[in-house]
Amino acid sequence: MATTKMVNTTETDPQTKQINSKIKENSIAYTSGLLCGHMPEHPKVNFNKAPCERLYKNEYGASIVLGRDRAGGLAEGFGGYGHTHCASIDIVAGRPAIRSKNGEPALINPTFQPWVDDALDAEIPFASDSARIYLSEKTTLEDNFGLISPNYPRTTSDGGPRSGIGIKADLVAIMGQEGIQLITKPDTHNSWGAEINTIAPINFIAGNDEAEPLEPLVKGDRLVECLKKIFAQLATLESDLTGVITSIIKMNIAAAMHTHPSPFFGTPTALSPTLYEAGINSVVRLGSVSAKSCVSQISNITAAQHVYCNPNGERYINSRHVNTT
Repeated sequence: MATTKMVNTTETDPQTKQINSKIKENSIAYTSGLLCGHMPEHPKVNFNKAPCERLYKNEYGASIVLGRDRAGGLAEGFGGYGHTHCASIDIVAGRPAIRSKNGEPALINPTFQPWVDDALDAEIPFASDSARIYLSEKTTLEDNFGLISPNYPRTTSDGGPRSGIGIKADLVAIMGQEGIQLITKPDTHNSWGAEINTIAPINFIAGNDEAEPLEPLVKGDRLVECLKKIFAQLATLESDLTGVITSIIKMNIAAAMHTHPSPFFGTPTALSPTLYEAGINSVVRLGSVSAKSCVSQISNITAAQHVYCNPNGERYINSRHVNTT
């Protein structure tokens, strides 16, 4: 699979290359970019700036755009629709610098989602902003970033657009020296003054795939409480079963050794060979296997409860560092 090269100046403007070829510098780092030196042949981005936007950028594809909600071209987003109250800040590192097949720099809009255009003159006709933090007073993050929309009730009655912050990159790490908290509904009203009627959920979605239904997380303490009750009931059943087996053994012994008074002066009759053999075999089977198994199972249940449901157990099912409501 072809990917972007680590050092790629093929999209650099030809005039810039010609000028840079005449530059005589003593430092190799000046022309190579080594040691974070200036890299004059770095491809330049031809960003399609809207009239309402203020653009702060460097020569290497990093920029901050202050403007109005915009999810792509000039007609996209609430800024493109002509709305007020849709101020936005778009922080991007790594805008694509691609030339069209006619040799002119391709005009690049904000690319919240990757797009492919065969009119681009590139090994891969693919464009995508590399890393972005997007803030908007009024926006639809699901549409901007192409996210699935989980089926959960809206937290306000009007169901309209909201302020939003979107963070996207190949890898995202959020770090807190003394903790991280994900909190929904910290206030009673949203940024538009609408009352929040319900507690919004926290959804963890892997793969952005609507085919996978969302399911609720299990609360650890309640699960431990439930499992302890199940373990206790299993132990009770095993104990009761041991008692039943003991009673059956006694009954089988009595049946195997059973005799009747005979008509000959009350002399006891001989034991029944069939009943004696079946009774003794049953006693041996119940005593050596079933009863022993019940005692072993009771011990296993106690051990499993300690291992999985005790905070000191080596495989305690609850996380020691992650909590949820």
